[in-house]
Amino acid sequence: MFKILIIIMIFTTIFIMPIPIKFYLFYDVNKLTLKIYNKNIKINSEKLKKDSIKLNKVKKKKKIYSADIKTLWCILKKNKLKPSIKLNVNLNYGLDDAAVTAILFGLIYNFYSLIEWFFYSILKVKDMNFQLTPNYNKMLFILELNGIIYVSLVKIIFIYVILRKSYNKKTKDIEGGVVYG
Repeated sequence: MFKILIIIMIFTTIFIMPIPIKFYLFYDVNKLTLKIYNKNIKINSEKLKKDSIKLNKVKKKKKIYSADIKTLWCILKKNKLKPSIKLNVNLNYGLDDAAVTAILFGLIYNFYSLIEWFFYSILKVKDMNFQLTPNYNKMLFILELNGIIYVSLVKIIFIYVILRKSYNKKTKDIEGGVVYG
């Protein structure tokens, strides 16, 4: 009886406790490095182009409608059990022209606020840092992402059930002839 109780307690802690997933992404001109739990994945742009050509020949394209994206967005936004994230972003960029680099500096900061709003609405953000360093007379693009996502199995199962339930409801409404909007 005592062993069964211990096993049940272990399974409940595994389901409830969040699992930290550490990731690191580094992009320099033609090299992409991704680390998940210190496991390196290096991708060159030439290799990526060859793989994408092979995938386009094999895969059939599935149509994604804006209504699907909107319902997915609303469901994830209203979800009470959101995964947590800590994220650090470093972006070093430069163009040969200082004026264009300065204009792009303002555009990137405006775009960052949109991305930040996206993360805050879908995830529970614990910490988010963004550092933008322009180099005015040098052609350069280096992106570095470093973060941790805290996910528990209960949250994953809950999100999956909600998404599946809403998708089944939507397909039943379409087949039944009920049209919204």
